[in-house]
Amino acid sequence: MPEPVPKVKVTNPIPSSTYKSPREEMELAKKKEEHRKRSEQMLDQVRTLSANHTKTAKSTKTQERLNTIVKDSEAQLKFDSHKARPVPKKIMENAAPIKLNAAAILREDALYTKKEEEELKKIVGVLSGEGTDDDFQVWKKQRDEELRLEEAEERARKKMIGMLSYEEAMLAKQKLTELNKTKG
Repeated sequence: MPEPVPKVKVTNPIPSSTYKSPREEMELAKKKEEHRKRSEQMLDQVRTLSANHTKTAKSTKTQERLNTIVKDSEAQLKFDSHKARPVPKKIMENAAPIKLNAAAILREDALYTKKEEEELKKIVGVLSGEGTDDDFQVWKKQRDEELRLEEAEERARKKMIGMLSYEEAMLAKQKLTELNKTKG
């Protein structure tokens, strides 16, 4: 006859807290969502600010100095100049006159006629009411100013986002220290 099977000890049921997330974690998630909503509202407020709010007022003296600095830096830029250096004046004074062959004379003549045609086109264009280079320069300055304002707004927005995230981190840290104090 087989031996009787011994009875197995009854185990305790699994606690329900095993399947639930901790209360502190749920509270932190709730606070995080509240902070996120608040920060999004603040971000919307920053975006709605006009360009005048982000623009700092500068004195006329400062504006004049900035304008002179910009003009000096633009004057130093030589985009249309040739890359070759001109012959030093000392050498040119003592140098013998350069004799040109027929091909060089024809090239030089073609260059001068091309320049004359371009000048005539410019004059005809100005007389007929077309825009000039000055109009383009004014438009370019306006566009550059708009780009600078957009960049300033973007920097202000990023700074505000950084400040909001810093504030969220500080609030979370304070909440954590309060929880640790209440536990301890």
